[in-house]
Amino acid sequence: MINETKNTESSKKFIQCKDLVKIFFDGSNSVTALRGITHRFENGNIYVVFGPSGAGKTTFLSVLGGLELPTSGIINFNDKFTIDNQSQDLFYYRINNVSFIFQEPIFIPFLTVEENLKFFKNIRKENYSERIEWILKKTNLIDRRKHYPYQLSGGEKQRLSIAIALFLDNNIWLCDEPTGTLDTESKIEIMNLLEDIIKNDSSKVMIIVTHDPLFYEIADEVLILKDGMIDLVIKKEELDDYKTKLGFSIQKATKLSSEFKRQSILKKLDDIKKELDKF
Repeated sequence: MINETKNTESSKKFIQCKDLVKIFFDGSNSVTALRGITHRFENGNIYVVFGPSGAGKTTFLSVLGGLELPTSGIINFNDKFTIDNQSQDLFYYRINNVSFIFQEPIFIPFLTVEENLKFFKNIRKENYSERIEWILKKTNLIDRRKHYPYQLSGGEKQRLSIAIALFLDNNIWLCDEPTGTLDTESKIEIMNLLEDIIKNDSSKVMIIVTHDPLFYEIADEVLILKDGMIDLVIKKEELDDYKTKLGFSIQKATKLSSEFKRQSILKKLDDIKKELDKF
C-alpha cells in the first residue's frame, strides 16, 4: 500500500528501491524482468541507465513511476510514500510526484502546443499565464505555441513533452529513450535542456534510460543493467576519469554513433550482395 508519512527533511528529495523484483505471468509461463534491484536516487542528480535490450530498463522505470506494481520489494519516495506489491491508488502518487518523458511523446492532437499545456489547468489551480510563457521560452517553443502536434518536428515534440513535465513541476523525472528517434543535433539539444533543468532546480531527481553514449556527458551516475540486475554503478568522479582516459566527448560519441550506423549499412549491403550472388 501507499503510506503517507511526515517528511523531516523537505529540502532533500530521493527515491529509493530495495530488493525490487518484477515477474510477468502469462498463464503457466513467467518472465522475471527485475531480479532484486536496490539503489538510492537523490535530488539534483541525473542518473543514466544503460543496458542491452531485455535488461529490464523500461520495466524498472515503469515500477519506479507507479505504472507497474513490483512483485516484491519496496519503493520509498522521500519518506513520504512507500510502494509495495499491495499498493493501490497509484494515480495520486504519479500525478503529484512523477513526470514521464517517453521516446514517442503523446499529446492531444486537436489541441495546439499552448492548449496541450493548458489542458492540465484543472490539476494545478493557479494563475498559469506567466508560467506558461516562461516554459514556452525555456523549451524554445514560443514561436510554435499555436501549432498542432502534427506540425512539429521530432525535436519540437520532445521539447513539448518536457514543457508539460515542467508545467506539472513534479520531483521525479523518468525518461525512457528521450532521444531515441531524433537526429544528432536534436539529441544534443534535448540532452542539454534536460541537464539545464536539473542544474536550475536541484529538488528534482532525473533517471534516464537510453542506449545513446551521448548521455555519458551529463550523467552524475551511470547504472549498467544486465539480466534484471544492476551489474555496475559508475560514480561521476569515476566517470570523469573514465572519459578523460578515453578522450571522450560529445563530438567523438557522435562520430562513433555515425560510424556504427555506417558499418551497419555496409554490412547489410554486403549481405544483400552475397544473397544476389547465389542466383
